[in-house]
Amino acid sequence: MRRRTCSAGSQSTVIGVALLVGLTVLLSGIVVFSVSSVEPPSDIDDVIPNRGTSPFAAERTGGSFTGEAVTVSMYDSVSGEKVDGSPNETAGMPPPSVDEGVKSVVSGLEGSPPLPDGGTDGEVTVDSGGYYVNTSNSIQSSWDDERVVFDTSDGAVRIALDGEGFIDSGRIRVEGSEFEVTGGAPVEIYVERSTFSADLVLNSVEFDAQSTDAFRVYAQSNNGWDKSEIDIQGGSEFRGIVYAPGSKVEIRNSEFYGASVAEETVIDGSSYYHDTALQRLGADALP
Repeated sequence: MRRRTCSAGSQSTVIGVALLVGLTVLLSGIVVFSVSSVEPPSDIDDVIPNRGTSPFAAERTGGSFTGEAVTVSMYDSVSGEKVDGSPNETAGMPPPSVDEGVKSVVSGLEGSPPLPDGGTDGEVTVDSGGYYVNTSNSIQSSWDDERVVFDTSDGAVRIALDGEGFIDSGRIRVEGSEFEVTGGAPVEIYVERSTFSADLVLNSVEFDAQSTDAFRVYAQSNNGWDKSEIDIQGGSEFRGIVYAPGSKVEIRNSEFYGASVAEETVIDGSSYYHDTALQRLGADALP
């Protein structure tokens, strides 16, 4: 009887197949283990930061309202609907200061070009980039009755209002205009302390937007004679954030949608709607 023997090549083939099968089984076990050990969160809130810590949360405004308001309520910019609740129910923790942050940004933007002082065919376009506004190039009436388009397609529009002037420091005063923000980045205005007049005055200005996080104003705290002041008046419909925890914001005969985090928010003859959607923004949104 002839005895069959395996050649060296055949033995190698058998061993190779066995190793391949074993390795495949082992890797399959690892993959199955890895996939089965990762489970989605049981509650979507588990992966969202605590909304109560947001500097734009509703409780940050608690106790700061004065004046004779028409309405103080809540609003959801995602749905565009008014919602139940009051932004003045709890005092919460004091909001973080932005004094040093504003100072740093204004200093860093010194030497940047001025804002465009008018437009064509009733429209002013402000492109992405940094702008520096001081006594010599303040926007005062030159944007009146114009459509002002902030184009943030290439990044944020960052505007520094220099507070060094004694009377006419850098400021923006606009009447009868319409503001629109296009692109995915915000418009950010940094207000350094000035002396007498209000730094940002929007009189009968409307915003062509539903969201309120695209237009942001950050202001330094009042300091003796030096103050930061933002006035929204004359039937304006403002949609944005004013973050001025040590200063005063005045809303007169207008509608405000968003968040005013201030030492004092005067709401006279006006309606104030705190946007609940802003509570998702964290402290990294501050300068």
